[in-house]
Amino acid sequence: MEKLTKSELYDYLEEQTFQNIIKWRRVELLRVIDGERVVNVFPQSNQRTKLLRDGVLTSSYGHGGKRLEVSWKARRMLERDV
Repeated sequence: MEKLTKSELYDYLEEQTFQNIIKWRRVELLRVIDGERVVNVFPQSNQRTKLLRDGVLTSSYGHGGKRLEVSWKARRMLERDV
């Protein structure tokens, strides 16, 4: 087995973390994709903050204020696992 650099190891671990989040939060993420509000699915703000930090959710601002939705990367992974 070849030795990974720190950067490669961090990238690998980051990707593995992302995949685990998608695996364990699959049902909730599908509820959000189906139209349920993120705040109702993830009622605790620290959960939403961590999902934003890890790239599972994205935020955008519009006329109604801040909007949270499932990221395209997470959507692709969910579709691939169907």
